[in-house]
Amino acid sequence: MKPPTLGGMTLPLQYQSALQNWRAETRQRERAIENNPNDETLPLARGFFAYSQDPNADGNDADSLFLEPWWGDALPGRNQAMLDMYTMSLKEEIPDIREGIGDFVSSSAKYGLEIIAPGALVKTSMSDYVPNPFNIFTNIDGSRLDAAGEPSFWKRTGITLGTGAVGYGGMALLGFVALLAAPKVTERSFEIIEQATVGTLEIAEKVLTKGVDIVSLRQIRENRRALKQATGGD
Repeated sequence: MKPPTLGGMTLPLQYQSALQNWRAETRQRERAIENNPNDETLPLARGFFAYSQDPNADGNDADSLFLEPWWGDALPGRNQAMLDMYTMSLKEEIPDIREGIGDFVSSSAKYGLEIIAPGALVKTSMSDYVPNPFNIFTNIDGSRLDAAGEPSFWKRTGITLGTGAVGYGGMALLGFVALLAAPKVTERSFEIIEQATVGTLEIAEKVLTKGVDIVSLRQIRENRRALKQATGGD
């Protein structure tokens, strides 16, 4: 394993592929148990460490991922191209909403979290924890400014401190604005709900009243007709 750097470490593509295979196995096992809750022979979902020891789940450690030459490799810094491939593959795992709203919401939430904090990136400094939308510093080609590419210790430290401070400051500012706006948004939301509820009740009342009036008028006509028949009138 290469020594940690100030720019984090991007895990190799083989490791990312193993993560995807493990998630697929977990979903398959969980669905099997959900569809057959009384079948005690079904294997339970397992953690990534257990999966790495025996991916084929055949009791033979010869296929252990720990024995692979790439297991100890990691690229210094944030390799955005590799991370984009990783997150795009996760997007493909999101099921169609028609297959079940629960699975769709769960997969979408996991995808969103991976976009903010990719599991294929090992964080080693403060700036690694800053989501991309809050990192305003970029290279000339538009890529995210990475401290790992700077040979000077002080410049690496400055980049890390700058991106971390500004990124966290931006998130704190956004959170503060959201807290200030929350009461007004909540109040307005309740007003809209109240107006919609009152409006619905008013419409229902008018429909009900109109229905009662129609029924009453029909009853009056029937009573008059019955009275005429009883008295022999036209």
